[in-house]
Amino acid sequence: MQKKNELNYRDLKDYCSTSKFNFETTAELEPTDKGIGQERGIVALEFGLNVDVNGYNLYVEGPSGVGKTMYTKNYLDKISKKKRVPCDWCYLYNFDNPNEPIALSLPAGQGADFQETMESFIKDVRADINKTFNNEDFEKEKALIKQEYEQKRSILLEKLNKESMKHGFEVKTAQNRYLYDANLRRKNA
Repeated sequence: MQKKNELNYRDLKDYCSTSKFNFETTAELEPTDKGIGQERGIVALEFGLNVDVNGYNLYVEGPSGVGKTMYTKNYLDKISKKKRVPCDWCYLYNFDNPNEPIALSLPAGQGADFQETMESFIKDVRADINKTFNNEDFEKEKALIKQEYEQKRSILLEKLNKESMKHGFEVKTAQNRYLYDANLRRKNA
């Protein structure tokens, strides 16, 4: 049973007959470069896009579906053909201050080449590092350095123990830590 002023769901649907259109698909239509019903916004957008001052920004806002993005892109395509192509900007990691990347300006189109070159360079360096550190000569050199270190460590520890025994202590090593044994003092007392 339907109440007064109550609509049926069929009453809410709008039907449009395809016989009203004189085309098969929208691909046959000429694109529109006009913003429909947005005259003030279009004037403001065109004015803003023609301001040529460093640091000047433009913000386009409005409801979805009114064509602001399409119109903005079309207008930018039209005016960009008359303007100088801007430089590419690359932001490099700053090892001295990681929170402040280094901005690098390159001629238009060279940013992508720079990125590819750097990626190739990093790949080559990684391969060279792996090759160097997995090399048999490197392992031999590493073992030789470790052996020399151990010899020097043993000599120093021996000298330290001779001196500490004079005072009733003995120095021992355990898992990269040095311990002293005061029991010698008690034994010798």
